[in-house]
Amino acid sequence: MKARLAALPLALVVACASCSGTNSTAPGATGSVAGTWHLATINGFQLPVDVPTDSGTFNIRQDSLTIAESGAWTETAIGYKYLNGGGVQTRVRSTLGTWTRAGATVTLRGTGGGVVYQGTFDGTQLKLTEPVTGFPFLFVHAIPTQ
Repeated sequence: MKARLAALPLALVVACASCSGTNSTAPGATGSVAGTWHLATINGFQLPVDVPTDSGTFNIRQDSLTIAESGAWTETAIGYKYLNGGGVQTRVRSTLGTWTRAGATVTLRGTGGGVVYQGTFDGTQLKLTEPVTGFPFLFVHAIPTQ
């Protein structure tokens, strides 16, 4: 009986050590992802950033992503489209859909069901990848500069 009791603390240490790699109470695993997020970087570059589109280049000046607890999300990007001849035109691009989460992994789908972004939430940042370009998009909770 004494041998079993002596082995108990060692078993607890081993069990706790094996759990240290995945902390299920980390903010990314349990914190709320709902709220308004502001795009900080695309592919490591701070805004404004030129992004190629089907109809030309879109210069993103600001972008906000609003995620609701209900499972809906909307994104609004404001920027400029370069026109033939060198002119620019202000553009607003809006996207919406539904989102799901499994632990720290977040998936945002458009209204057609396709994945718009997928990535991770760590409690303070959303690190999402756009699947067509593979570019990482970093969203943060912050008040954008006016």
